[in-house]
Order: sequence, then structure tokens, then C-alpha cells
Amino acid sequence: MRANLEHPGRMACRDDDDLLMEGRQNLETCGGQRPRVAAVRRDSRVCVIVSGQAGSNASLAVTIKGRCQIHHDAPTKQWFFDQLTKMAFPDNEGARQSMLKLLASPDRVVLSITAEKRFSYDGAKMAQALMNAMQAA
Repeated sequence: MRANLEHPGRMACRDDDDLLMEGRQNLETCGGQRPRVAAVRRDSRVCVIVSGQAGSNASLAVTIKGRCQIHHDAPTKQWFFDQLTKMAFPDNEGARQSMLKLLASPDRVVLSITAEKRFSYDGAKMAQALMNAMQAA
């Protein structure tokens, strides 16, 4: 996965779905027949790793471990799709409506991940610590 660092709260996932972060909830949408949905039905424990680069080309990553719930209900899907399209196209109502039409599939589900643990990695901090250790040696 790669983080969209220009839009806090929004992260583009490896399969180009979007991950919306709302407090301790991380939400994404996908087709209900996907292998990941079947896996979550068997075991709700999940791990999401989001990585990207800062403007300085330093690597950044966050690992989110938690439990995932699958939402099929229309109110949850409508709320999520509305939030997602407003985030993606804040100033373009036409594009927002087009995306809403694409998302309007009866098979589509919303996955909500409740974070239990988070781990982060900052490549710039790691490089600086390494340089400091080498200079001290």
C-alpha cells in the first residue's frame, strides 16, 4: 500500500481502493466476492500496512493491527461512499456523482478495521539516528 501524504486521512491501497481513516476506524470498500472478504469472514483479525514517501523521499509506514467487520447494509455503504467521494472530489460535484454511480454495486461491501495496535516507521528519523550513531563511534 502507499500513503497519499497530501491528503491526511486518505490512503490509497495496493489495489487502488481508498482507505478512509476516522478516529480508530479505518474503512475501505471492495467487491464482496474478493478473497480478502472471505478471509475476514473466517478470521476477523487483520493487519494493514500503509507505506509511502515524504517530500524528502524518506520512507514512511504505519502498520495497523486490529479486527475487521464487513458491512453490507445500505446506510453504512451510503455514508462511506458519501465521505469517500467528498474527500476525493471536494470541488467537483460531477466527478463525485460519477464515482457514486461506480460504487453503486449490490456486491460492494465496506470493511471497517478497528485498530488495536499501531506501529510506525519514519525513514528520515532512522537515517538520522544511524548517522548520529556512526559519528559517535
